[in-house]
Amino acid sequence: MLNSHTHFDHVGGNAEFSTIYAVDSPFTRKNAEGHPNSYMLKNAGPSEACPPLPAGFDFAKYTIQPFHIARTIHDGEIIDLGGRPLEVLLTPGHTPDALCLLDRNEKELFTGDTFYPDEIWLWWPETDLDMYQKSIERIARRAPSLKVLRPAHAAPEADPALLAKVVQALPQARSGKMPFKTEPGRRVYQFSGFTIALADSK
Repeated sequence: MLNSHTHFDHVGGNAEFSTIYAVDSPFTRKNAEGHPNSYMLKNAGPSEACPPLPAGFDFAKYTIQPFHIARTIHDGEIIDLGGRPLEVLLTPGHTPDALCLLDRNEKELFTGDTFYPDEIWLWWPETDLDMYQKSIERIARRAPSLKVLRPAHAAPEADPALLAKVVQALPQARSGKMPFKTEPGRRVYQFSGFTIALADSK
């Protein structure tokens, strides 16, 4: 098991796996301790759930169990899935431990939450916008050699050409000079093919 990052919506089943690879960061180690029900109700309560939920699911008992990190992974490392090698590209920004997986043979890039064709959440306290800009620029440089992106949210695939648009869009959003709509605690900027959500304080 290797997560694209360790936000709660990506690690809920980690405790079921015996071998977990992860980035070596304080953020990752903290999330590996799990999350109590109070945290989950605050961040993933009934209003945030996607129905239908499994039979017998109880929000009052919903927690994320701690998980053990068996081995840390590094930028440029190759993970061989039995004849399908994937290259680890560390892309911090959305979180300190964000990463993408590059399948050079199939010309696919698994982008996790570094990019998806929807409202890209860059308002978390742990988000570093300067690091995100560098990371999106890094993977955008690979776009000409890619056939497809495989995001973690919104759609199973996306056009690699969108990465260059994000490179240009983030500085525009950060400038504060373009219109936005307001959501609780954040500002949302509309672009063609995606939106960018920034915290009010960023």
